[in-house]
Amino acid sequence: MRKSYTISEFKKSRHPIYKPTYYLVVVAEYRKKCISEEMHIRLKEIAKSILECFNCGLIEMNGEEDHIHLLFEAPPQVQLSKLINNFKTVSSRYICKEYAEEVAKYYWKPYFWSNSYMVFSTGGAPLEVIKNIAKIKALNRASRFLFNFKASFIHICLLILCTYKTTPKVFLSYLVKKTLKQTLV
Repeated sequence: MRKSYTISEFKKSRHPIYKPTYYLVVVAEYRKKCISEEMHIRLKEIAKSILECFNCGLIEMNGEEDHIHLLFEAPPQVQLSKLINNFKTVSSRYICKEYAEEVAKYYWKPYFWSNSYMVFSTGGAPLEVIKNIAKIKALNRASRFLFNFKASFIHICLLILCTYKTTPKVFLSYLVKKTLKQTLV
């Protein structure tokens, strides 16, 4: 059943009333595992400041050594491509400047992010479901050596989770049964 929203949950500007939330995944160049915990903290600060400049709000941020996930709200006037390219450019410059020694181990050119990214609208799915993606990702990290899932498969599974509005526990138990069944065959 779809959640009904109250008017207080929406943002307002001069004419529109809106509530668009977006989920962004940005990958390090060549998927190098170069993002440390300290860099994650700094990237979160950078993301907050850049999103504030565009009148957006950061809801959640997490990631792994080779990519980050951002869940944010943006007004309808914001061009997502410009926002994302601005974030990638500014954060890359800050990270390459502030963590020059760490980054130099992986990259000899001043690049940090891959040219590609993935962004999608949460499509009215409850934010609790979207925030549970972080919990699923943490469980995935713990079980990756068993199942050896590829990142693209995980993202597809997360989209399925949001579409069918199931709980992460039910979804993961289904995935484990399905994977074990395929391994035994």
